[in-house]
Amino acid sequence: MEKRAILFGMFHYANSRSISADELPSTAFDVMILEKKLKQLQFKTSSYIDLGLKDVEQKILEFAITAPCDSLNVIYFSGHGGHSKGENYLYPVDFGINLDMGLSVDKSALNLNRIYPCFTRKVKLLIIVDACRDNLTPKYAGDFSEMVAPQNTYIAYATQFGDYSGCTAQISYFTEALCENILTPNISIDQLFTNVRASLYLKHGKQISNSVNGLMSYVAQITK
Repeated sequence: MEKRAILFGMFHYANSRSISADELPSTAFDVMILEKKLKQLQFKTSSYIDLGLKDVEQKILEFAITAPCDSLNVIYFSGHGGHSKGENYLYPVDFGINLDMGLSVDKSALNLNRIYPCFTRKVKLLIIVDACRDNLTPKYAGDFSEMVAPQNTYIAYATQFGDYSGCTAQISYFTEALCENILTPNISIDQLFTNVRASLYLKHGKQISNSVNGLMSYVAQITK
């Protein structure tokens, strides 16, 4: 099984009138450290820092259309994120600028539901989101945003709905826990993220990661 990964880190968010989004220096380290671990597991990787929405969408589309049948594909995002009107979003660095231009949240950020249809071949998809699941401002508040994993897709989120994803300047808590567990031999994806959840909570107390499993078969090929 071919193993592929694309990683995004959003560090320098553009200033805007619509929202206040802090810079996230840990995201660059998150990408670097996780990419190193994935290469140890024989993944073919590519990584990007500080992309705008159109570039993120284009990179994901290119990644998806070149995915071989039956391959394992990882999409990792570290940055700001949130929800609005029942949808989960990842915020590129130009998110605030897009909102300033009068665009809707859906046209300013990456809706998780737009990722799956990009893959037209039968593949296994693992989406790892190291981002908050709250609102940057009350203006864009929304209702509960349930995660739904399509067939052969697994989604791992750094935190529960309405909560934050903690970090230091060097690394996020969730990615740190992931890197501590990802080299465990012969572990399924589901067990991996169960272990990550336990490690994260034991070390940092409050934050509880969340995941939803739509895989149709046991997958341990992420490990050695």
